[in-house]
Amino acid sequence: MTGYARQAAHQAAFLDGGMEIISKPFAIEQLGRRIGEILRRNIS
Repeated sequence: MTGYARQAAHQAAFLDGGMEIISKPFAIEQLGRRIGEILRRNIS
């Protein structure tokens, strides 16, 4: 997760393969959805 501006979060070239990023602030529901998406992708 990052507290940087949304523009910086979209330029996530510094992330290693398989890493995800979510910008703060976010609702707990958004975090839950994002985690669910990641888990479903990794199960396939």
